[in-house]
Amino acid sequence: AVVAHGISIALNTTLTGLLIAIPALIAWSYYNKKVETLAIEMETLCDGFLRRFYRHDEKE
Repeated sequence: AVVAHGISIALNTTLTGLLIAIPALIAWSYYNKKVETLAIEMETLCDGFLRRFYRHDEKE
């Protein structure tokens, strides 16, 4: 009975950890993808800006 109680506590703790970890992992994955997409967009915009800036600078 004592061992069964300890196993029960361990299983409940594991379940609680999984209930917290799985949604956190999903949220992290979602926001990580969003940040990666925004970084690529920013890099593309900056690249276009710098290309225009240097092209304009060469004409002068």
